Amino acid sequence: MIPKTWLQQDYILFGFTRGAFILLILGILLYTLLWYKLGEWKANGALKRFWWRWFWWVYYYAKR
Repeated sequence: MIPKTWLQQDYILFGFTRGAFILLILGILLYTLLWYKLGEWKANGALKRFWWRWFWWVYYYAKR
């Protein structure tokens, strides 16, 4: 049997490998950061300026 590398070893009893568990945690943190930054941009108006600068056509063509 070929021994597993550190990232391939099972993590506790979850059935995840260590590498998958690390990627899961990173994914959760990045998802949280994305929503935090979207909230920040919304609060200072940057999101509205970005939307109307690049996606004005969505509103324009939806109203036709």
